[in-house]
Amino acid sequence: GGSTLSVISVPDFKVTESLALKGQGPHGHVISPDGRILLTPNSRSGDVSMIDLVQQKTELIKLPSGAKPVAMGITSDGKFAFVTDAGLNQVHKIDLAQKVVMASLSVGKRPIQVPVHPTRPFLYIPCMEDGALYKVNIEKWKVERVIPVGKGANGIAYSPDGKYAYVTLTWEKPKGKVAVVDMEKDKMLISIEVEEAPN
Repeated sequence: GGSTLSVISVPDFKVTESLALKGQGPHGHVISPDGRILLTPNSRSGDVSMIDLVQQKTELIKLPSGAKPVAMGITSDGKFAFVTDAGLNQVHKIDLAQKVVMASLSVGKRPIQVPVHPTRPFLYIPCMEDGALYKVNIEKWKVERVIPVGKGANGIAYSPDGKYAYVTLTWEKPKGKVAVVDMEKDKMLISIEVEEAPN
């Protein structure tokens, strides 16, 4: 069978509709700032579904051969998207108007989440097998720094002012941890123990 996208109403959490997707293995989607476009990386088919939520129309954006896309981020103006690729250990930049990959950049092993920093033109990409954040300058399209944070760096969220990032460390033992990173200094400050295997 094909992959689908379920639309859930809040706060009653009922499925109101289900949209068919063209790719296989949807995971880690993101919605454009205007709420019109939803982007879903398809881990099994190695592409990205671009869904117009108003017209309910789906198109596929092709990725390089061997890609295993994981998660996505999008710029505040909605012009560009970024998708992590655990198959090629890269991040791809997508022109959403043209629906094509503009550029690809090598990062660490098994890159996961990739939200765009809220106030500056950077991506901080947790790479699980490296236990580090890869800081990518979006404008210069290069890795500027590698920041060690701990085992199994996976999810990342920013404080609203962009001064701090919080990174889940899935492989820390005996319990998982969340690393707190100073975004001005690009340095981990502390790690906080949480339950096992935070994602």
